Amino acid sequence: MNRRTKTVLGATAAVVVITATALKAAEKNGGSAWGKMVGAVARAFFGGQEQQPQAAELQEVEEQKVAAEWLGSQSRPSIPAPMLNTSHAQVRTLKLLGDHNERLASFCLNQQGDIVALLSPASAAHVPVAEPVESGPPVTQSEVRVINSKGEEQSRFSVDFVATTVNVSPDGHIYVGGQGVIAKYDAQGQQLVRRPAPHLDGLSFNEEALAERAKASLAETAKMLEDSLAEMKQKYESTPEEELPPVERSMKKNFDRYEEMYARQIEQYSNPTDALIEQTITQLTSRKNTINAISANDQYVFVTCPASKGYGFTVWRTDTSLENGQ
Repeated sequence: MNRRTKTVLGATAAVVVITATALKAAEKNGGSAWGKMVGAVARAFFGGQEQQPQAAELQEVEEQKVAAEWLGSQSRPSIPAPMLNTSHAQVRTLKLLGDHNERLASFCLNQQGDIVALLSPASAAHVPVAEPVESGPPVTQSEVRVINSKGEEQSRFSVDFVATTVNVSPDGHIYVGGQGVIAKYDAQGQQLVRRPAPHLDGLSFNEEALAERAKASLAETAKMLEDSLAEMKQKYESTPEEELPPVERSMKKNFDRYEEMYARQIEQYSNPTDALIEQTITQLTSRKNTINAISANDQYVFVTCPASKGYGFTVWRTDTSLENGQ
């Protein structure tokens, strides 16, 4: 993970608020118990875009106090960035906003040097699979705009699903992906082909199998937190406080509270309720529907999407008709 906005980790918010600063601290602390704990929490809750459900029970006042203490210990005076001798300089800022507050999701350049920009809802990465196209007028979910380097709009067309990525092939066709589908358009915005993403084509979502995967995912999270907590406890019991970094001294002083709250979270994930399993299934399937990137040459279209297992990614190749995925 490179950049994270401030996020409260369910009942574990009392342990740490994950921010970009927090993650840098985790990297800096490398082999320390604190670094490993932050890393474990981050992987458990944010691995490959897949976020575990929040616990229903929160101790808000205590959590905010601990989070504030921790964030305060991370504060550092800001240092002006040094002036760099770069090869390029910014000459213009182009701002794009959809008619319904859609935001820029992806962009590329076409053969004429124009910007092909995709605008989509902010929640584009967490939507179910798009429904098959039915007869009747298309429903606008996303929008592609073509603008020149001055920001002047050349053309626009609607996309009938919530899209996350766009690219242009050498022959000028525009490929758009998202919500479990990929589509091909001509330069005027006419949809030529629309198909399920190759990693979902012919795949059925068996409810029983999904439930088992959800339970396994929650159990993995519980084990990860349990191992990290045990390692940190062992270190704090065997290391004098004066030998610990300032952040870990604070953790050691409040460790009883942290341990209690982590224990509740571990218990929740080890013995999940039906509601938690359903919530996890929704998150698992939403992630699988994501199209992370798309590109094309004269012969093939390449689609990057989440791997069928784990948190990695897979690149699929189709022909220019979006068929014969492999």
